[in-house]
Amino acid sequence: MGNRARDSHPAGSRRVQPRQSSDAVIIGTILLASVGLGFGNEYKAEKTAEALHSSVRHRCVVVRDGHPQDTDVTELVPGDVVDLQLARWSRPTCGCSLRRGSNATSPC
Repeated sequence: MGNRARDSHPAGSRRVQPRQSSDAVIIGTILLASVGLGFGNEYKAEKTAEALHSSVRHRCVVVRDGHPQDTDVTELVPGDVVDLQLARWSRPTCGCSLRRGSNATSPC
């Protein structure tokens, strides 16, 4: 008798059980939330990268009229001779204690 009840529905026309549909709604909600949060994080990261890039000034040493000058790379013109160096870093002027979260400053 149990087989007749199961066989009374043709293949493919079985009703979706309420538990299965609620599971599908939960999974869909989690998926949409994940996509939304991922998009939000990517958007925020892109805006932060743009802000960081715009705050960094790229400078170089250029030789003009035989004299080296420190200039912004946006001011380069054809004919400038650029002095390429591996890296020129200056010591940071911030206090080391700032990196530890203290308000007092001390030289690095």
